[in-house]
Amino acid sequence: MKRLSIFILVLLFLLSLCSLNLPSQEQKKEPLFQIKEVMTIEKDLLGLANKEREKKGLPLLSLSSGLSRLARQHSQDMAGLQRLSHASFSGKSYQDRLVEAGFYFISIGENVAFSETFVAEFIHQPLMESPEHRKNILEPSFDQAGIGVVLVENKGYYITQDFIQSLEPEEEAKVETKIQNRINALRRKASLPPLVYLQDANSYAREFSQKKAQHKPTPPCPTHFGENYVIYASSPSLEEAQSVYQHTILDSIYENAGLGVSFRRNKEYPGGSYFVTLILFPENKYKYMDKEKIRQIVLLNINERRDKKGLPKLKFDENLSAAAEKALKDGLTQGNHSSIFPTRTRDAAYMFFITVDPTVLSEGVKDKIEGELVNYRKIGIGISFQKNREYPRGAFWTAILLER
Repeated sequence: MKRLSIFILVLLFLLSLCSLNLPSQEQKKEPLFQIKEVMTIEKDLLGLANKEREKKGLPLLSLSSGLSRLARQHSQDMAGLQRLSHASFSGKSYQDRLVEAGFYFISIGENVAFSETFVAEFIHQPLMESPEHRKNILEPSFDQAGIGVVLVENKGYYITQDFIQSLEPEEEAKVETKIQNRINALRRKASLPPLVYLQDANSYAREFSQKKAQHKPTPPCPTHFGENYVIYASSPSLEEAQSVYQHTILDSIYENAGLGVSFRRNKEYPGGSYFVTLILFPENKYKYMDKEKIRQIVLLNINERRDKKGLPKLKFDENLSAAAEKALKDGLTQGNHSSIFPTRTRDAAYMFFITVDPTVLSEGVKDKIEGELVNYRKIGIGISFQKNREYPRGAFWTAILLER
């Protein structure tokens, strides 16, 4: 009887302990779907993506609040549509949404998903198992991400991961200066003189870039530019744009240039692009030739012409050349070609002409040699290399003095 009483007391004690752990009626009402703060899920998903990138030695993604707002809005649209889609409720693509929001970018990617669980690892793993989603998460060029999670109660979470390779446009004038400095640094490294950027050439290059960016006809090249070489490049990346001409600029034949930059969006570059035009002006190939050699070239051409006509060759005269040289210098100083030879005597004649190529004689010079100058026997030649608006690449101002 005593043992039975003890057993009953123990049983009553155990029953009292169990009653302390029973849930109340209120506690029994658990939600059918467990909820977790969506911003915590977003943070966890970014952390998991960066862990994957870190394993591969890739740069980590920085969280963009603007992209996150865009991603949340898209997740909200998908929740409203109750289906996964890369198109918004109004039918706009991810690219359209970026442009509308004012983002500049070089490349983009987007992942969308739906999950019945709030556990970030369970959301992340299927994304990594999908080749397309994995590619976006591990794209080396992407540097910014936005993640948006929206809960539909008692159903699940709609998730959007937005990625971009960001682009921060610089002022066009600053970009032009940066490119000019870079070009001249490369030329100095190659022991070449820096390019001289001409103001009117810069203006033309800038207009050329603007028209190309707008898909409009480019302006005609000014006639006074003379021979020139236009290099055009477009890219969101300045490094890529500059690579187009990095070898050409190391040609010693170029000394003057024009550079113009325009930054714009267009159909080809919705995320924005730099449009760069570089104009290079080749120098006269005879510019650095010794003056005496130039004289001999001119004399050779004249004498070849006379020889074909059966005329005696002209004899080069040092004194006449010195006089022609002085007359030419005085005339150029005064800025008046007609004053190069102010007087003409019975025994002397003169001739003045400008030529870009000293190996070529103009028709007018040929006519004089074969006509009124046939009776002269001695020749002096004055040479001066000059540049002006008419001859931006330079030409040879040539004064010829002849005696019988």
